[in-house]
Amino acid sequence: MYDRSPPPPIPPRRRVVYPMPNSSDLRFDRSIDIIKSKPPGGGGGSASPAPLELYQIDDTNVRVKSGTIASIVPDGVGVNIDVSGADGTWYFFFAISLNAAGEATAIELQSNTTGYPPSTWDTAYFKDGKVDVESGVIVDVRELLQFSQGLVVCGRDADDPETTPGTYQLQVGSTAYPT
Repeated sequence: MYDRSPPPPIPPRRRVVYPMPNSSDLRFDRSIDIIKSKPPGGGGGSASPAPLELYQIDDTNVRVKSGTIASIVPDGVGVNIDVSGADGTWYFFFAISLNAAGEATAIELQSNTTGYPPSTWDTAYFKDGKVDVESGVIVDVRELLQFSQGLVVCGRDADDPETTPGTYQLQVGSTAYPT
């Protein structure tokens, strides 16, 4: 009586873009603009970096674009960082100082060539990226964090944070939620 076979597939929609004349006063009137993305693994591209993104300035310098974590602008962002002093992998991370309640009190961009440190009860560490250097020249930049972040702390005992520090997490677009 009834046909129980699946419905026929819906054909894909075609996107039509009508080109605009090559005139700077008309280029923002397009309905669709093509956005060039950076290749995987960082580096390259002409797009402006996102807040807190690690990016290459020249052969020996990188920078982390200014942004916020838990409404605090970290120290050390927005300035050139010379990595030509040591070959190998440079690790960039944010050190977030926490009070007993788990609220951020100070944030600093740090780097080393030994690896990412583990978080402790009074300092949360979050990875920002890696930079590979060979013969004093940057060969690869891998950003791991982009956009301003909120800090979320869960399961922390404010009366005894050394014993029960809880867990730490960054979230795009959130604010600090100590619990």
